[in-house]
Amino acid sequence: MRCRDCKVDLPDNYTACPLCGAKTHADAPSIPGIRYSECPKVKTEKYSPNPFPIFLGIWAVCAIVSIALLKTGILTAAPAYAIICGVAFAWTLIGRPLWVKQLYIGNFAVMNIWPMALGCALFGDLNVEVGGGFAMYAPVCCVIVLSVLFGIVLAQPTHAKRAAPYCVLFAAGSVAAVIAVAIKYGIFAPAWLFVVLAAGIILAFLLIKHRRATIDELKAKFSIQ
Repeated sequence: MRCRDCKVDLPDNYTACPLCGAKTHADAPSIPGIRYSECPKVKTEKYSPNPFPIFLGIWAVCAIVSIALLKTGILTAAPAYAIICGVAFAWTLIGRPLWVKQLYIGNFAVMNIWPMALGCALFGDLNVEVGGGFAMYAPVCCVIVLSVLFGIVLAQPTHAKRAAPYCVLFAAGSVAAVIAVAIKYGIFAPAWLFVVLAAGIILAFLLIKHRRATIDELKAKFSIQ
């Protein structure tokens, strides 16, 4: 059998081309007497849905309920904030490590610890004056995580390029935070600029030491042609 679209010869029992799915034809092989080998069977694993949206939904509901109870006076600030942080900590420290296989410390730090700290600070800041969690403590957490990420970059130079997209996201998120605080509270939050500076230092280091790999990683992650 032969696929006229792909121009490949196939065994006689193939009614469709495994490459393109087109119908095969009983044409003579391009090489007389050629022997064919069957394609090996591929072992597939059961698809596991991403649990993060489920966690995010549960966390949002808990946050909204806790803040509502706080505003009505049923809860005080401490237990309301404990509920919000507790759900996030449970996912970050227990749920994700048990669910995700081959969990790398860099990915874990950036994709879980940072959003957890930032989110908890943001929800906590809804009932306190600016200058509290979101304006000051969250940037400190971000700088700490970026420092850990820089250590990982130095310790694992073969995987250093993977840190580049995280640096871009940190910097973009920090600029967005400065704008959000300025619009909502009418003040400038300079602490977030240290996050932009830390992310910029790591990105500059990557562009100097691993220029081509870093640029290719950024293009691939952000779908830049």
